[in-house]
Amino acid sequence: MAVAAALACLLSRGPVVALADECPSGGSHVYDVTIERQPTEDADGAELFVCRKCSRSFERVIPHTGHDWGGWEAAVEPTCVSTGYEQRTCAKCGRVEYRRLDALSSTGEHSWELDDRQGPTSTEDGWESYVCSVCGATKTVVLPAEGAAPAESPATSGPEVADAPSAAVDGPATEADATPPTEGRGDPDESAFWSLAPNGLDVVLAVGDLASVGALGVLTVLLLPALRWIDGRRREALLLRDEGLASHEALTRSRDDEGIR
Repeated sequence: MAVAAALACLLSRGPVVALADECPSGGSHVYDVTIERQPTEDADGAELFVCRKCSRSFERVIPHTGHDWGGWEAAVEPTCVSTGYEQRTCAKCGRVEYRRLDALSSTGEHSWELDDRQGPTSTEDGWESYVCSVCGATKTVVLPAEGAAPAESPATSGPEVADAPSAAVDGPATEADATPPTEGRGDPDESAFWSLAPNGLDVVLAVGDLASVGALGVLTVLLLPALRWIDGRRREALLLRDEGLASHEALTRSRDDEGIR
């Protein structure tokens, strides 16, 4: 913004008079200035100088303004088993830059601590709830009635974790380059099963297959009479050929018999 304001002020004063050398038409050069490219946060701009007297011209670079980044803020907190990411935003253009946050546990496992407990009775199950002392994830373990072996609930809750969105950053690629967040990634037990419901693409492909089969059936019905006609003509041609060969053989035998006599 400061550069644009300075350029506007410069242009409002009229032509720029003189740069180092003398104008061939006499006296100093008198330049008209035109903005060729406006500078942005990432790219330099350019201004064109053209002398009114001799038409001499040259370009001058307008330096890029640079981003005005805010501070890094955690968008998705990491857990013991999954990474998170943080982001910052440019106050000028609204561009967002992302940076990955490593998982909190070097072992890739939670550090569970007992948080609450209700013992089982002879007729009702009990339970124990645990909290991870590192990332705050929770889980519940069922304590079966009648002294049965305890069974751990497959559901484990905690902060949802997603990969960082991809975004171009200034300079060489760093940890700020990441992949888009994905939803629905929890912290299931190893024995849990994942299922994928049909999505819109599956429906489109299925409809396309049905349409292809239908089109093939219609094409077959339309072409069947023509194919039958062609087959009939082929059979007639073969029959005529066989009759012609038989007549030729008969004529040849007749001539041979006459020659013998």
